[in-house]
Amino acid sequence: MNKTKIGFLPFYIKLYDDCGSGAKARPRLEPFADKLVSELSAKGFDVLAVPFCRIKEEFAAAVAKFEAEGCKAIVTWHAAYSPSLECIDALASTELPIVVLDTTETYSMGPTLEQFEISLCHGIHGVMDMCSLLRQRGKAYAVCAGHIEHSDVLDKVAGYVKAAGAARALAGSRAGSVGGSFDG
Repeated sequence: MNKTKIGFLPFYIKLYDDCGSGAKARPRLEPFADKLVSELSAKGFDVLAVPFCRIKEEFAAAVAKFEAEGCKAIVTWHAAYSPSLECIDALASTELPIVVLDTTETYSMGPTLEQFEISLCHGIHGVMDMCSLLRQRGKAYAVCAGHIEHSDVLDKVAGYVKAAGAARALAGSRAGSVGGSFDG
């Protein structure tokens, strides 16, 4: 049986690379992105991952690649807040279903958590921004939030991807009726 192919789209912000703060964050975030890809693969998907996307051209190229490679859905993940005007045109125009994976490596926050650790968890702001624009543009999406080790978030992602695939497979299909229907 063929595995369902999905595109994994990690979001990032170019400003961090430009100002140098990415040099500290990327060594933590990129391995976590790899872990997410591995976990999604373990759920039975053929995952096509792209490098962190930051600007319109990168998002457009990633979505075009997912479409050309036959992906059945796009799973997004915000490694950091990413300005949604950079991604919205590519995401709103694709016919591929969008499943938003909202998770971080950090499990809990408390008064002893270092500032840097907190800064690795602000992708949620990008999730809210992006979902607001997707809704504004009439693009359907599903959000799955939770910690990958302390929740069933990846099972939820898998369920939405499978449901989206089933819906796409049935789209435009016709049903026949033989013998008519009965009263009531």
